[in-house]
Amino acid sequence: MKHVYLPDLKKYRTKVIKRHLDHDKRDVIILSCGNAYSHLKKALPQNNVIGLSTSHQYPGCVKLENRYYTNRELKELYPNSFNATPGMLPPHMYNEIGLELMSELSKQNYSGGSLMVPCGSGETLVALDSVLSNHLVGGYYDPNIPEICFDYTALRDALMCSYELVDLSDRAHVKEHQHDMWMITLTSSLHKISEVVRR
Repeated sequence: MKHVYLPDLKKYRTKVIKRHLDHDKRDVIILSCGNAYSHLKKALPQNNVIGLSTSHQYPGCVKLENRYYTNRELKELYPNSFNATPGMLPPHMYNEIGLELMSELSKQNYSGGSLMVPCGSGETLVALDSVLSNHLVGGYYDPNIPEICFDYTALRDALMCSYELVDLSDRAHVKEHQHDMWMITLTSSLHKISEVVRR
């Protein structure tokens, strides 16, 4: 397995969202565990960024009932707002996020080929697949690592049907996939992922 190390994927989506909301003063809502919210809060000082949470409490967040919320439900709760929740962005933004990520990957040692992508909402997986049409793109997740705990978002069913997803907490599943493939590794969870992949 060859690795490409990225410290944080949220800055690439934040850059795209900021570009789209540059002259838009609407409230921005985001259902997240806090990381994506903090990126947007810093990047969009002209907007009222409202962090929402169903399980993880973080400073400034609005606590919602612990269940799955659809894009429509969130828009009904916060009408006239922009929903920046991972996995719920307008479809055209995924391609832009994919292009931002490819620009970063090209500066590193990624030289093309199959790519395993960290999966939280699955947004990064869809974004990179939109710009890597000639290569196999798959995802990995681990319910024990918050950064890559696969969430039940709007993309879940489509992802499960369309992509190979590897559960890092399943040792046998990991062993099956120790082939010549690139893997984007988040440096924030590097030591945890390294332990799993070495087992």
